[in-house]
Amino acid sequence: SGNRENYANAWIFYKGQSVHLSFLDFESEAEMERICRNMCRYRQPGELSKKKGYLVHEMADHARVVVARPDFAECWLFFIRKLDNLPKSSLMDLLKDENRELPVTVLSWLMKGCQNVAITGMQGCGKTTLLMALVEQIPREYTLRELELAFELHLRERYQKRNIVTFRETANVDGFDALEVQKKTDGAVSIIGEVASAKVAAWMIESGQT
Repeated sequence: SGNRENYANAWIFYKGQSVHLSFLDFESEAEMERICRNMCRYRQPGELSKKKGYLVHEMADHARVVVARPDFAECWLFFIRKLDNLPKSSLMDLLKDENRELPVTVLSWLMKGCQNVAITGMQGCGKTTLLMALVEQIPREYTLRELELAFELHLRERYQKRNIVTFRETANVDGFDALEVQKKTDGAVSIIGEVASAKVAAWMIESGQT
């Protein structure tokens, strides 16, 4: 029923490659809508209404889910990004090239020296994996405070014996307000989870200046 292009496309992004799963079909637009609505029900984040048109949320396994619907999107759709299966690697594990001791030493001292550091790169290049490894280099006595659009890194689960608190923007709490609260929680290190818009870049600049 309906336009088959609206429910017959599925893709995965694996090791930097986008792969089309041509064999996968969601059968109908009604089934696609049902799946999309189920994707964003964990902890009841709010109604996926036609007025708003999208939700950015997390699933029970900590995967990030983005769901969109008409009229905001041309059809019902969802994107899932799994982060819970990221390996806990050291910098030496991640860097394999000759003389890797040089960049590893520089990165280690940047962390120990509390410098402002930006991790940049294209999608799927390993930014989050590198961030996980850099946290290991931050002295254990330093308290960590993190601001994200959606809970993704889950650093408290990975480093359970460390003083880590994560905040996120909500419908009622703006990112700048979250930063103001974060400043009052005795944090030594501030982490902005993902800078993908001008608004979040402003959060990063604000955080770096304080």
